[in-house]
Amino acid sequence: MPPATARARADRLFRLLELEDAADALIEGYSHGMRQKTALAGALLPRPAGAHPRRAHRRARPPSSRRIKQLLRGLTARGRTVFLSTHVLEVAERLCDRVAILDHGRLIAEGTLDELRARAPGTASLEEAFVALTHGAGDRDIEEFLEGTEAGDPEGGERARLPRARPRPPRR
Repeated sequence: MPPATARARADRLFRLLELEDAADALIEGYSHGMRQKTALAGALLPRPAGAHPRRAHRRARPPSSRRIKQLLRGLTARGRTVFLSTHVLEVAERLCDRVAILDHGRLIAEGTLDELRARAPGTASLEEAFVALTHGAGDRDIEEFLEGTEAGDPEGGERARLPRARPRPPRR
């Protein structure tokens, strides 16, 4: 890409992602959300066939988050592939046509939301399907803890007692 075209495209992306006021500042002074938007702009600069905006929406102010989602939807509507890596399953549920569930680096399941729900009967959300397909037994531990709390034991029963944390030494 010619330098003039790259500069014009970068300026446009920074405007779209509300970064134009910080364009001449060093990235080290950027907030976490600004750094993520800068990474997204860098990924989109060369007009790729696909993009991988890793958690670009996280910690972004609601208007910025909305603009990022709008941009990602627009890319997919134009035939581009977007790989969205997120732990916020509500965002994946709203934005993604297909989802891959990874557990400790292993592919557990992939498909449309309906296909994933079908693999985990009785689930209504992507979060419920994820838990059912990966480690659904964790909910029982929570129930056991809560039952102990309801029974009048403020500690939540014998299994829920945690060792007392030692105070940290003061910073020097």
